[in-house]
Amino acid sequence: MESSPATVPLLDGILVVMGIEIERRFVLSEPPSATVLAVDPTSGVHIRQGYLAGEDKVEVRLRITPFEHTLTVKAGAGLARTEVNLALSPADAEELWPHTLGRRIDKVRRHIALG
Repeated sequence: MESSPATVPLLDGILVVMGIEIERRFVLSEPPSATVLAVDPTSGVHIRQGYLAGEDKVEVRLRITPFEHTLTVKAGAGLARTEVNLALSPADAEELWPHTLGRRIDKVRRHIALG
């Protein structure tokens, strides 16, 4: 995923990142070897992600990591969509989290060097 961000400061130090998300997908010619996949299970960044709303071509996502708390609004369809990210305080993110019940993803993002 790639985006062309424009950062816009708002009231009380809230930061908004606006841009166009360009979805990129790659197909591997073969799966990574077992050696590459045998990564430290404690490595990576734990991500809690939940969806607050979604209708037609607009969705509102809450993402919580140990380092950032973000509310994202995505609008449009296809490989390029408008994306606006708002930085949240940890308290605000946790207050919104219960409203994502039934629409959650729990994942770990790892960066693995191939080749």
